[in-house]
Amino acid sequence: MMMTDYQSAHTHDHSPGHPTDHHNDHPTGHHSGPLLTIITVTLDSQSEDFAATAASLTPLLSAHSRQIEWLVIPGREPNDQAGSQSDSQSSGQPSDTDDWQQWATILPANQAGIYAAMDSGLDAAAGRYVWWLNGGDQLASASAGDTIMVTLAEQEPDFLYGDSLERDTNGKDWYKPSRHHSRLANGMFTHHQAMIYGRHLTGDNRYGRRFQIAADYGFTIRYLMVATNIVYVREALCRFQPGGLSNQQARLGRQEQQMIRREFLGTSWVQDRWITGCQQISQQIRQTLPGLWERLRRVQS
Repeated sequence: MMMTDYQSAHTHDHSPGHPTDHHNDHPTGHHSGPLLTIITVTLDSQSEDFAATAASLTPLLSAHSRQIEWLVIPGREPNDQAGSQSDSQSSGQPSDTDDWQQWATILPANQAGIYAAMDSGLDAAAGRYVWWLNGGDQLASASAGDTIMVTLAEQEPDFLYGDSLERDTNGKDWYKPSRHHSRLANGMFTHHQAMIYGRHLTGDNRYGRRFQIAADYGFTIRYLMVATNIVYVREALCRFQPGGLSNQQARLGRQEQQMIRREFLGTSWVQDRWITGCQQISQQIRQTLPGLWERLRRVQS
């Protein structure tokens, strides 16, 4: 069911950085391409994680085939992936054994890291909006897909975000509400997979290779510094499975976030120490008392 509790923002109220003179065309202005480009980076397009991503997207792609472009970027060359793959997969053409390929455009493999691959997807995107949903990530529900498409078409936001589902080690989904985007200094306010960006404002903003863990945080801060119409939907847009690099290298992630905050938000040493300390406490609770952490941060779905 689509929620209608939208929160729109104006530049002078909600831009996380300093005022900017950056101007761009309206997201719908003279654009004949698809409404949305979904970018999926996957190490192995024959893995179970990628299969889950593809299965969650298939109904949405089927219903909105003319409005959605799906770009798949493998992290390995086809002949390096597990199992045998048909020539049709490497060329981006559908095959009988890989139904998902009829919806996808497969880009050349990118072995320079996940953020470099995400950048290559952005460079190739033709949609008015871009949404990164990488291998293992899933569309939360058919309803969430409808919410995304309707909101983008009718609200025409610069930036759309929502809540998330997190799947724990027991296969149980927990509902994780987003924080308000004005709290960006405290870290990512929702999962990156629950954020959709207007291509008209990305400009030359890229993830880059400077940061290994927190590049998505830097990208989002820079983007929101030029976004004016920010829309929140009170609905889970993605299903996220914890355990990636941000969890495995949490300390490095906090250090990178601190550098990004100081550079783009101008936070003070005291602010940084407070934010980092809160993040450390949260991480310790998560490691030592995971059950308590889940109840503090999430609501069972």
